[in-house]
Amino acid sequence: MASCVRGCCCVLVLLLVALGITAAIVFVRNRNGGGGGDRPVPGSVDHKYAEALAVALQFFQVQKSGKLVKNEIPWRGDSAVDDGQAAGLDLSRGMYDAGDHIKFGFPLAFTATMLSWSVLEYGGAMEAAKQRDSALDALRWIMDYLVNAHPADDVLYIQVGDPEADHKCWERPETMSEKRPLTKITANSPGSDVAAETAAAMAAASLVYKPIDAPYSSSLLGHAEQLFAFADRHRAAYTRTFPELAKYYNSTTYQDELLWASGWLFHATGNGSYLAYATGKNGEDFADLGNPRYFSWDDKRPGTQVLLSRVSFFASQGADVADDNEGLESYKQTADAVMCILLPDSETAAFRTEGGLLYVADWNSLQHPVASAFLAAVYGDYMLTSGKTELTCGGQSFSPADLRKFAQSQVSALPRNRSEKWLCQCTFQSISSVRLSEPENATDVCLAMAGGLRAGGQPDEAELPGRVRRQLPAAGAPPRRVHPGGRQHGLRRPGVARVAGPQPERGRGRARRGPLQERLVRGRAAERDAERGHHVQQRPHRRPPLRAPLHVLRRAVLV
Repeated sequence: MASCVRGCCCVLVLLLVALGITAAIVFVRNRNGGGGGDRPVPGSVDHKYAEALAVALQFFQVQKSGKLVKNEIPWRGDSAVDDGQAAGLDLSRGMYDAGDHIKFGFPLAFTATMLSWSVLEYGGAMEAAKQRDSALDALRWIMDYLVNAHPADDVLYIQVGDPEADHKCWERPETMSEKRPLTKITANSPGSDVAAETAAAMAAASLVYKPIDAPYSSSLLGHAEQLFAFADRHRAAYTRTFPELAKYYNSTTYQDELLWASGWLFHATGNGSYLAYATGKNGEDFADLGNPRYFSWDDKRPGTQVLLSRVSFFASQGADVADDNEGLESYKQTADAVMCILLPDSETAAFRTEGGLLYVADWNSLQHPVASAFLAAVYGDYMLTSGKTELTCGGQSFSPADLRKFAQSQVSALPRNRSEKWLCQCTFQSISSVRLSEPENATDVCLAMAGGLRAGGQPDEAELPGRVRRQLPAAGAPPRRVHPGGRQHGLRRPGVARVAGPQPERGRGRARRGPLQERLVRGRAAERDAERGHHVQQRPHRRPPLRAPLHVLRRAVLV
């Protein structure tokens, strides 16, 4: 869990957005001829993506907290059933963040928002793959928790558990016995970002449940409007109010969440005041229109731009929209610019790895390509459905098919086909040729998704748990990230975390080093030489056996 201390362990978010991309391309698209452009029509189900969709949804089953209903995971059981009792609430449901047992409200609400968006846009594809019910079950499990976490207009419980204590102990959630403190925001201790994100989740989910369970949908929408008013009235970032939480999910600003929530509330209510909120002065101050950015759990502006561009693409029946809304057009133009930086053949194309994966940040590097791929798939389908056939990027023209091709390329670039090498080393097979015993609660389902890649497409050792990190080969030369045009740019390799284990005694010198210490020292020296450009050929050596319990590794999601 060392990487969690340095930042987020947003496994739920990564898997959810990957789920959305997968749902978007479950169908093998056919093409219609004619002057209307290439419009998508349902074709045969691509079973490769349908299977990936099922696996992604199964991860949500694994992460559930509370008293499980129709449990399909044999090695999971009831856990955290007393969460919230100290405040007289039932906060037992919800989902654990990653391999830990904390319920972080900020990323969990974003997960619910994105899951709702995926169901709204691609529910038909999920149904064809026989996975829509699983998606709705996961969404309901999160929403029930969020509803209970909002007991009053200006009160929202945003976290269950103590991450400092939790991250010091690997254990099964069914057997944890430590105290589970509650963290809440109020008018006196505000958190506009987490309140607004929860409002967005409530509004989006209300649209999902409107044709299924109208009373529940109405209840969600009521919570959404209350939370948005609370977030807007008492403005502050929750990590300013609770600075000790900044090392987990640090919120850069609350401004993007306010716009994101207002966009979803507009779609859920049709009330033009929410659109005016996003396109008026708040949009001018908060949206950074004209400057394309990358979509992530911390920056919702690109998502808001695509979401509000939907209004430009389609005539919203019953919605209060002015024909000459300049702010709305600015959102649409910025969304176009976001798409242009994603397309590899565009003049403004972003950097990507040699394998074609979008490369934005050193750490947790998968969140940007998967989130961007989802937006590209959605935007391309908006274009197709509305009959728009051309996206202009400078002097170049691109089609919706180009956006879909980009989305598919990001899925293909993820190293899922090499999982037996490093991504899913959680099976009954060997890890670095070491045979592990099969525990009582074993499963052959590997649901891990690595959050960090080096630019060469290899895992970033700093993102892996120490016991797994020791099984990786020594790092080679510093990676390069490649511009689509072929130009190479130097990139500092993310630092490798200190390897756990006994260290040589100070002052005793090389003579006092044991075999393991000698190998570690040689490995670090080789890494330093590689950083300086000196490529040292190391003699292969055997790795020490991995002694972590296998059920622990299965919960050690590699982020």
